[in-house]
Amino acid sequence: MKLDRNENPDGRQKYALLNLRRTTLTLEEIRQKVTEALGPGVLQFGDNDTTAFFVLKLKDKYAGPALESYADAAEADDEFDYAKDVRELARRARTHPEQKKPD
Repeated sequence: MKLDRNENPDGRQKYALLNLRRTTLTLEEIRQKVTEALGPGVLQFGDNDTTAFFVLKLKDKYAGPALESYADAAEADDEFDYAKDVRELARRARTHPEQKKPD
């Protein structure tokens, strides 16, 4: 398995971030607008055990060590380059020019 972001020739990745603090729309209004524009099931709020997630930006000063640990854990199951791809993200995080504490 390879990291999804590296498998798409058009550069399109699996997910995008929506900064909810930068809109005055309610969650229901956002859900309705995204569903109308893009179809059902495109937007997940991570608001239940099935859709929960934790986002790391590479500029997060803790992302490098976190991704390195993730790659270590993934190596046991890695038949292809997934752990290697995650290690590359860890390297990019450790050297990110805008590194900062997360907010």
